[in-house]
Order: sequence, then structure tokens, then C-alpha cells
Amino acid sequence: MKVSKFELGNGDVVDLVESGNSVYIKDSESGCTITSNNHFGYIQSCYSHLDDHHDAFSGRPCVIHLGIGFGYDLLYASNFLKKRSGDYRVVGVDLTDYSGLRVTEDQFDCPVEFHNKDVMLYLSGVKPEDFRDGILPEREVIVLVDLFLKGNTPIDLVYDDSLWCAIRDNIDPGYVVVNRCGGFETFPVASRVLGPCGYVRSWCLEFYHRKKND
Repeated sequence: MKVSKFELGNGDVVDLVESGNSVYIKDSESGCTITSNNHFGYIQSCYSHLDDHHDAFSGRPCVIHLGIGFGYDLLYASNFLKKRSGDYRVVGVDLTDYSGLRVTEDQFDCPVEFHNKDVMLYLSGVKPEDFRDGILPEREVIVLVDLFLKGNTPIDLVYDDSLWCAIRDNIDPGYVVVNRCGGFETFPVASRVLGPCGYVRSWCLEFYHRKKND
């Protein structure tokens, strides 16, 4: 096993662990794995729930993952979607530049977008039509909020109105999923900003299905 230091996008220093075929970033203080070269188990639960309970992928889905780490969760999403839709899109955003540790674009069977920037900066530069193309049926847009640095709780921004307003106004998704791990529920802020929503809590995940007028 080889352990070296790695600096996250906010300046925090954590451990980069290489053990056999496994590579992962670990917060030694909390013992939490921040990202790795394999998808996390909750990702399977996330996409299975959206598929089984909401039929969210039957049309032309677009997944925007805020906080992708190495990107292997997004690769799982791409492989999941290609079995359910012939036309899908995946977008990943992360503050930290993982460079050579990140999954490569040629591992995806669809065009993939990686954005290395602060999530609020990213959101300020997009608009809802960027994720839609005018072709019917309209894309089903899903946002996964997965914003962590050190520890097992989301960053404070996840509980701030500004993030939810930016998601609502600049992406306008049909679904928002939050991985809160050991953090508090986001329902108080999310429901206030998003308006009427279907809400399901499942383990560490919170699912919001926005009610839109036809």
C-alpha cells in the first residue's frame, strides 16, 4: 500500500491511497473515503430507485452530477442509462482537479462533459435550455447533489438557499437527488425553494420529484 498527500480544491489535505488496483482519496481524520476508482454502493440504489419508482429514464435523460470526484459514479450512470435509452447525456462537475486519477472520456459510450470549477460558478454560467435540445420528447433532467469535502457530511452550501435557487433557475430539473450521508435532511430548504415536490427518503438519499404544470 502506498499513501501520499493530496490537496482538494479548497486547500484541505487528505490521503491518496494506492493499494493493488484500488485508488482512493481518504480523510484520515474521519476515516471517510471521499472518492475512489470504483462507484459507491449508494449510486446503484439511486439509479435503481429512479428507474423502478419514477421511470425517469424511459425517455431522453440528462444527468448532471454535482461533485463527481474521480468520476466513476458518473461512469456507472452512463452504463446504466445506455441499457435504457438510446439518447442520453451525462455531465460532471467538481471543484477538485483530479487530473490523471479521473475516469477517461473514452470509457464512456456517450459524450461526457467534465467541469473543474466551483459548483456555484458552474451553475451561474448555464441556463435550462443548455440541457435541452428542442427535440421531443423533451429531455428528463436529473441533478445529483453529492457535495462533500472532508468528513461524512455535505458542505454547508447544500443547506443554503442559494444552491437550490441556482439549481431551480439555471437547470430547472425534473428530479433532484441528494446524497447526504451523515448529514441532516435537506427537505426544509429544498421544499421551500423548489416548491411542491414529491419527496422520498431512502437510506442516505433524498429524492425530489418536481411537480410541473403541463
